[in-house]
Amino acid sequence: MATLQKIRSKGPLLVGVIALALFAFIAGDALRVFQPTQPHDVGSVDGNSLSIAEYQRLVDEYSNIQKSFSGRNTLTEMETNQIKDMVWNTFVDNQLIAIEAEKLGITVTEAELNYVLDQGVNPSFRLVPMFLNEQTGRFDKDKLFMFLAEYAKLTKTPGMDQGYLEQMYQVHTMWAFVEKSLIQERLNEKYTDLVIAGFNTNKVEAQFVFDGRVNSANLSTAVFPFASITDDKVSVTDADIQKEYDAKKEMFKQNTESRSIKYIDVKITPSAADVEALETEVAESAELLRNATDNYASIVNNTSGSNIPYNDLYLSLNLYPQDVIARVKGGQVGETFGPYTNALDATINAVKIVGVKNLPDSVQFRMLQLQGIEAEALAKKTDSIVNVLANGGSFARIAEEEQQPGEAFWISESTVANQEQFSLYTTLTEMKLNEVKTLPTPVGNIIIQLVNRKNFSDKYKLAVVKRDMEISSETANNAYNKFSQFVAENSSLDKMVAAAEDEGYHVLSQEITTTDHTIGNVPSTKEALRWSFDAKVGSISNIYECGDGDHLMVVGLTDIIPAGYRPLKFVASDLRNIVLNNKKADYIKAEIAKANPSSVADAAKLDDAVLDTIKHVTFNSPAFLAATNSSEPVISGYASVAKEGVLSNPALRGNSAVVLADVVSREKSSEEYNEASERSTIQSEYSYFANRRTILSDLIKKAKIVDVRYLYF
Repeated sequence: MATLQKIRSKGPLLVGVIALALFAFIAGDALRVFQPTQPHDVGSVDGNSLSIAEYQRLVDEYSNIQKSFSGRNTLTEMETNQIKDMVWNTFVDNQLIAIEAEKLGITVTEAELNYVLDQGVNPSFRLVPMFLNEQTGRFDKDKLFMFLAEYAKLTKTPGMDQGYLEQMYQVHTMWAFVEKSLIQERLNEKYTDLVIAGFNTNKVEAQFVFDGRVNSANLSTAVFPFASITDDKVSVTDADIQKEYDAKKEMFKQNTESRSIKYIDVKITPSAADVEALETEVAESAELLRNATDNYASIVNNTSGSNIPYNDLYLSLNLYPQDVIARVKGGQVGETFGPYTNALDATINAVKIVGVKNLPDSVQFRMLQLQGIEAEALAKKTDSIVNVLANGGSFARIAEEEQQPGEAFWISESTVANQEQFSLYTTLTEMKLNEVKTLPTPVGNIIIQLVNRKNFSDKYKLAVVKRDMEISSETANNAYNKFSQFVAENSSLDKMVAAAEDEGYHVLSQEITTTDHTIGNVPSTKEALRWSFDAKVGSISNIYECGDGDHLMVVGLTDIIPAGYRPLKFVASDLRNIVLNNKKADYIKAEIAKANPSSVADAAKLDDAVLDTIKHVTFNSPAFLAATNSSEPVISGYASVAKEGVLSNPALRGNSAVVLADVVSREKSSEEYNEASERSTIQSEYSYFANRRTILSDLIKKAKIVDVRYLYF
């Protein structure tokens, strides 16, 4: 039981992990009930499906890891959406690698996994802090094996405390997650390394790259920017755009279907009457705070319904919003501020300084955890240990007897991860040196002793009433009725677009795919997205109430863009600009040919010419044109082979200009050629560019990937 006692002794450290696993456990039970009635999949990769149940389980798993590390109980909608995408992308990546690895016979052996455990430095180990060495911070394989052995024994031992068993189960579940992640990570590494090993260089390339770096040229140029030619001097036809589209068609390939929509988003704001009513409520709360001497929790939490619940603790000011800090900093105990309006977070506020104390920011303490025994025996054992410690007894000796760590460790306000740890921290900040206290827990008692403290600063106990400027039902109904009437009177998409501006509404456009989570970055627009993928072109939706209840939205579907090559009409405007520059380049080159200049000085006499001297141009780095503020690789290529004193003919066509160039002189650096060094550098560059993401991108293009998450999530 020694290892289990040590794990129990890390109670504060384990709180996040246990909460994480407990949530996953509950979610897992819910999914086992849900799954039989919902046999659908959220997607597949080359026929390998991901079920709704498994997808939700993974989302819950990652969500709780995020909560554990952030010390929060909830995540924002944006954070949840990011996790959903990460889970799906990880599934896709892992499936693609697994398929290729199976073809090649690549596997991860037990010996390889043991090697990773022996190294003990993989970032995934931070998810299981109970298996880390306290001194080195590295993963301790012996701790893991002891835990697994004890866990197997516990599951077969009758009469064990169920709460304790549940905690151990969740730790075991977390380790299973880490182990799975390590195996998948190693498989990905082996496949990626194998592919990258296929990229190689040779001595010819090494010499070429070296020459391209050490040999440079100085050029005199006459630059003719495309922008100097007005559009009316050239013409662009539909046939020109079609020809450019055909030539660049592969650039316009998309793997998933998308939809073009037009929508109106109505943001509902509190009326003047709403604001006035809230100001009256906060003024009443401010008066109650001003006159109160206790019972602040009732005023703040119950009477006022503040966004910041009252906490009877002394906290650093930096834990409060900036508007609160600005009011109370330097204030006196008992002073009340407000009501006042804070425009940055749209709130009306009142604050009272209940107390100020000079307390440490960091505390060092020892801890013993007692659990797994009957209440009466627990009370007696706790009192006995507290009495021994209070009379100067050795904490280390008692910890050894209890088979728990006896060392002291530091925590600070900035490092506590959750409310349970924070309560422990604040209790310690108000204790005297060597003082001993008992803290009850749902599964037993924790005995703590304060060892040291440092970095004292003023901590504040504040009663804060922070109320959002809420929208009244009357205001919301008025906005809905007005918008509803507008939609009813303009029942077609064309009518809605035409009439919107006159009624004070703005029509917005967006192209959406099945991977999007919102329309217009407005939260809670999933239903509107689903409608968009079921609707017919030209139809408009019902009104959706979205955001935080403060948005009304109506959507119209304008186009369906199937997977494959994007139709010309969606890229025509971009192609027109390309064709326009091509025509301008041809026009400029024709004008130069007519003049037939023999030198840069002659070219400078032509209209729109800009003289420029470009120094130290090498083949390996594109030349930079100050006249157009752009890089021009074509000049670097020309400079590497051109003869000195010979004007480029014909003129060079760049990305932003036509250029006449003359190599004035050449230079060579004193660097000596080292074939081994050059080849090593080139190989490193290949490894950088032929990375896992690039490899996966190619695999994704070849795979058949179905993603219908939008139907369910």
